[in-house]
Parts: sequence; structure tokens; C-alpha cells
Amino acid sequence: MTTSAGPAPAPIEFGVLFAQSWELFKRNWIVSLPPIVAGFLAMIILAAFAVAVIVGAIATHGAEHASAGFAGFAIVGSLLLFVLVMLLALWSQIAMYAMADAAWTRGSTTFADGFAAFSSRASAVFVAWIGLIGVALLAFILLLPTLGLSIIALTFVTMYVLPAAIAGRRGGFEAVGESFTLIRRFLVPSLVTWLVLYAIQYGLSFLLSFLMYGAMLPLQFSTVPTGSSATLQMPPVPLLMFSGVGCVVPVLALLAYAGFSAIVQVGLYRDLIAQPKPAQIS
Repeated sequence: MTTSAGPAPAPIEFGVLFAQSWELFKRNWIVSLPPIVAGFLAMIILAAFAVAVIVGAIATHGAEHASAGFAGFAIVGSLLLFVLVMLLALWSQIAMYAMADAAWTRGSTTFADGFAAFSSRASAVFVAWIGLIGVALLAFILLLPTLGLSIIALTFVTMYVLPAAIAGRRGGFEAVGESFTLIRRFLVPSLVTWLVLYAIQYGLSFLLSFLMYGAMLPLQFSTVPTGSSATLQMPPVPLLMFSGVGCVVPVLALLAYAGFSAIVQVGLYRDLIAQPKPAQIS
């Protein structure tokens, strides 16, 4: 047991954490890019598969012996599509948190940090996903007895799982357990940070909904009543541009926020695991 003449160490202050995280994010905004890149690639893959299915359906129409082969193609293709999308999602999460950790470690990061972490942490994060699914199922079981609080608390008690699995290099289930441990030891700083991050996300989501509604206005203007029916006309180009911007910008803002949130979570996690355990303080 060690002794200390001064006050016991304390977690990083909330204001300091967010100020440092913001400075790191401004210099390393590419932390937000992995989800954007993964989402873009997923859309391309989904579109290509949809086109292949449509072309295959047209090509095999009326062929008596082609239906079974086409059905097999659709099933196998769907399975491969699911695997590819899951790999993209796995890579995006690992890369984002690994790049956030590199930003805290060196002050800067590149995509190389994300790819390096994916090759070494993919299995641990996948196992952590399984653990998170188990925790989520438990939260749904407790939904009625807790009057819905279990669902609200789900993201709170698991907020350190990905930082632990990626930045802390913990095993999958070990990362889940460490998240619960850190929540118990540092309830107040964890709760304050989670509430602020959730409030920011809620505000951005509200803005997204508002702008999405505004982006749908060109479709309303394109419907013109004509007697007992309605006809469609091409909306003006400025309205179409507004619609596109109104749909894309809020989504990009939410994805950019995900990068900032990852930096905050990793920064707090690194600080908390560096704190001495109660047995080391006298």
C-alpha cells in the first residue's frame, strides 16, 4: 500500500475534458471519417446488389430452369452482403476509437492507426458486441420492472466498452466488465459526461428531424391538385438543392459528432484507468 501526503488523485474535471477533447477534435477531425466512409461504401454495395438482383430477375423472367439458380444467387448474395456490411461497421467503430486514442497519445492521428487497430482488435470488439447484445437483452427483460429505466441506462453502463476493447486492449467480455466497474467507481464524472454527450446528440437529432422535414417540402410543392386528382411536376432547382443539402448536412453533423464523442469517451477512459485503486490510497 502506498501513502500520499497530498490530496487523493481525482478524475479529470468535466470542463477540462471537453476543452481538451475539442482541441484534439479540431486538429484531428478525420476521426469522424470512418463511419462516413463505411456508410458510403455500404450504400454503394447495397445499390450494386439491388441492381444485380433487378437485372437477374429481368434476365431470368420466363426461363423455367433459371428460377432456382436466381433464388440461390439472391440468398447467397444477401448473406455476403450482410457480412460485408457488418465488417464495414466493425471497421468503422474500431478505426474511429483507435484514431481517437492515437490523438490523445500523440496529438495527431491518421487512417493507418485505424487499419492497424482493426487487424489486432477486430476479434475482441466482435466478442464485445456479443456481450453488448447480452446486456441489451437483459435491459429489455427488465424494461417493465424498471419502468423503462433499464433501456435508458443501457448506453450509460456500456459507455466504456469500446474504449476498453480498443484503447485499453481488453478482451471482449473483459471490456464489458470493466465498463461496469468504472461506472461504479466513478459514477458522478461518468454520469455528467454521458448526460452532456446525450444532450448534444439529442439536440443534433432534433435539428436533423427539423431539417429533414424542411427537405421534404419540395415534394409537397411538386404535387399540384387538378380537379379530382393530382399531378406531379418537377420542383424548382433551388428547392431540389435545398432538399439535398437539408438531408445531407444534418447526417454529416451527426457523424462528425460521433468522432467528437469518441474522443471524449476515450479521453475520460484513459484518465479513469490511470487513477489509483482505493487499496492504493491511504
